[in-house]
Amino acid sequence: MNMIFMLLIELKNLIKGLTKKANFYLNSFVFYRWEHSVTSISQRIQSLQESVKNAESDIYSSSVEYPWQRAIALNKIPYYIK
Repeated sequence: MNMIFMLLIELKNLIKGLTKKANFYLNSFVFYRWEHSVTSISQRIQSLQESVKNAESDIYSSSVEYPWQRAIALNKIPYYIK
């Protein structure tokens, strides 16, 4: 009976140790995925902002023929200049 009790205590300690290790690895993985997601989203936002900035300047300059020019007013309304 005493031997079974000792084995159960040892098994309980092994389970506790495995649980701690599993939690550590799970937390590390979740943290890694979180950091990777934040980095990816930041890069995507920067890329989109740059593409919008480039698109605004290129679209309006090439959308009309000479002698007309297209521009944008301060209130973001496009207009044409001859």
